[in-house]
Amino acid sequence: MGDQETLSYGEFNRRANRLAHWLVEQGAGAERLIALRIPRSVDLMVAIYAVVKAGAAYLPVDTELPGDRVRSVLDIARPLLVLDGVLPEVSGYPETNPVRVLSPDNAAYVIFTSGSTGGPKGVQVSHRSIMNRLAWGLAHFDVGVEDRVLLSTSASFDVSVPELFAPLQVGAAVVIARPDGRKDPAYLAELIRREKVTGADFVPSLLEAFVAEPLAKECVSLRWMEVAGEAFSAVLANRVVGALPNCGVHNLYGPTEAAVEVSAWQHVPGADRVPIGAPIWNTQLYVLDAALRPVAPGVAGDLYLAGVGWRGVIWAGHR
Repeated sequence: MGDQETLSYGEFNRRANRLAHWLVEQGAGAERLIALRIPRSVDLMVAIYAVVKAGAAYLPVDTELPGDRVRSVLDIARPLLVLDGVLPEVSGYPETNPVRVLSPDNAAYVIFTSGSTGGPKGVQVSHRSIMNRLAWGLAHFDVGVEDRVLLSTSASFDVSVPELFAPLQVGAAVVIARPDGRKDPAYLAELIRREKVTGADFVPSLLEAFVAEPLAKECVSLRWMEVAGEAFSAVLANRVVGALPNCGVHNLYGPTEAAVEVSAWQHVPGADRVPIGAPIWNTQLYVLDAALRPVAPGVAGDLYLAGVGWRGVIWAGHR
């Protein structure tokens, strides 16, 4: 599954199930949080799946966060457990899926953002909301068993959720970049080339460094690229399609509160702008004026979101 370790789906599932049974024994269940402070690795992916299998919600905590920020997040979230570093010994636990009863509106994960004030803000996203995004993405990018999807995003950034969960739903492989790999465009290009990665996600600032790397042109296995998290310029988009003409370049937009992304647009080579595009499944976008009236085409207004993705609960300070 990546640079450090190769794991079949069967063994991965057995490891996640054993850990899930251990978590249930510790009290994990619906609306309980399990914090994970583990470097990007197979162990992190096992832990995330185990938390979800146990019926709880996972809270990723970046291993590079300073100690005071970690303490602030944990004080606000008050998780049941914190898995930090080495996973517990669970070899004696069952390898079968735990039997748990959940509602689609139970929490799947909580991701902390800085918020408008700069303080930590937890965004809770339901299974219903994120499954809509995952199902749309699998169909939109036509992901299948032959695909190999790069997991390079920090788990504390919501773009990681489709990387973590979508591929295995259709039998595709996940290629896990080493913990510091996202900062090294040459490493990413070599990993994509060597592992024949077909789908990857970039923020524009990283993409700019990646496409400047000479090895990037050799990443001919890429057939789609998701670009999100920052404004995406047409100049950069055209550089990417020039370097990788057989790779579809897609601009995705959305706030963490709306289950990762709410709209998408495939860049047209040579175009002079990159719109945020059209809504994904079961999502509506409205441009309204100060009185909440729709504005005419071409008139500036504020963007309002509606739909199944808008079910996250924001909390900061108490649960």
